[in-house]
Amino acid sequence: MVSNSLKSLYDFYKIHRESTILMFLYSIILNVWFVTLFNNSKLPQIIEFENDNFYFIPHFTFLLYKILNSFFSIEIMGYFTIVVIPFFILLLTYKIFYFYVSSKLSFLLALLTQSIYNDFNLRDVFLNFSNISELLKKDYLLIFNFPFPSISILIFLLIFHQIINYRKISDLNKISFFTILSFSFFYVNALDSFFLISAWILILFFDVKKISFKNRVFQIILGITILSPGLYYGNVKQIHEYSNVNLYNIILYNLFPLILSLLLYFVKRIDLKEVWFKFKIIYAFIFVEVLINLLVYLNIFNLNLEIANKEILQFPIHMMYYLPLIYYLKRNPFQYNYGIESKSLSLKITKNSYFLFEKSKYYVFYILILLIFYFILPR
Repeated sequence: MVSNSLKSLYDFYKIHRESTILMFLYSIILNVWFVTLFNNSKLPQIIEFENDNFYFIPHFTFLLYKILNSFFSIEIMGYFTIVVIPFFILLLTYKIFYFYVSSKLSFLLALLTQSIYNDFNLRDVFLNFSNISELLKKDYLLIFNFPFPSISILIFLLIFHQIINYRKISDLNKISFFTILSFSFFYVNALDSFFLISAWILILFFDVKKISFKNRVFQIILGITILSPGLYYGNVKQIHEYSNVNLYNIILYNLFPLILSLLLYFVKRIDLKEVWFKFKIIYAFIFVEVLINLLVYLNIFNLNLEIANKEILQFPIHMMYYLPLIYYLKRNPFQYNYGIESKSLSLKITKNSYFLFEKSKYYVFYILILLIFYFILPR
């Protein structure tokens, strides 16, 4: 077993050598963060969990927190949540992105998802650039917070990676196992489970082969059965007043990717069958987020959108919305003889995007990696 694990690690290194080295550098940065936060006595601030402010109580997360907190010291817990969990989240995010784009871009985008601080993000830095040093000294990376978002994101990515990796399965027992995993995530993080469940339902009805429609319906009934106790005993309307919809997030992560996708459809002559086959889960995530925003905006459901934006939407769903765009922008330009694609403007867009994402990718990649590493270094 150990020899197989070592062989798998070696095979991964051979295929992803450059990214593996960068991941090692990232692990060093995480260890420096642990020493810094330990010396500044901030570990108790990171490892805290109050179980009285949830719409649907995360029973599994609460149980896991109690077990870990009972058996391990705060130093071990701190190392676990500052070094171990973020590293594996980066690795899983990288592997998920690698389904869609190249190794370099996968690592760059995965690293970018982890560059958000607890109290501010890159947008705040640009708006308050003169005080960046002071801001960085007082804060730490958002991904360090335990158990949310750290452990819930790790479990989400573990399940999500498995279901997209084995989406062609036909064994009914394995399908039922993935149904149980996906719907049970509701008891880890209810809001994040909307995305995981929607992904599994899409895979169940459109990717899973050789099972009858009756068995597919049975999987949905099984999932609803798992959800029922949590939904019944939920405390949705008693938590707080309705949240405000974040217009910035809607424009940047919903409208802009959709508008740019539509533009590329005409400029690049994209095959819709390919979009459906390769990216349907990503566009389903956009639909789920838009639906959640509409429910809040129409005062139908009072979800705290600020919390959602600091959890699964940040790690890594918002970045996933741009994967189809990058995939098509880096496609080799082709000279069409007719249609909008043949116009001079379309050809310029195609050539420039190809140059940026493919021809100059080495320069852009290393410059951005160095900037992100500098940004996430502890002060």
